[in-house]
Amino acid sequence: MHGIDLVHSSLPAISFQRVEHYVPPVWPDGTVPKQMHLDCVVEDLDEGERHALDVGATKAAVQPGETFLVFLDPAGHRFCLILSDD
Repeated sequence: MHGIDLVHSSLPAISFQRVEHYVPPVWPDGTVPKQMHLDCVVEDLDEGERHALDVGATKAAVQPGETFLVFLDPAGHRFCLILSDD
């Protein structure tokens, strides 16, 4: 099985692996449940949105909040950009 590890000496590692016969999650109805979820804190939602779209994300049709944006990665995993409160 092929995979990738994201490692930083002072932070926990995150690992990703390919799955045979993968079925992407469906959101928000959950007929295929989410398999992971990442929240990424950003200083500027507009700039974060531009970057996410530039690297292949899709903005989700359902946007339930005002201080965060919901996106799907190219494989259909949901993630959020959350406005920093600093």
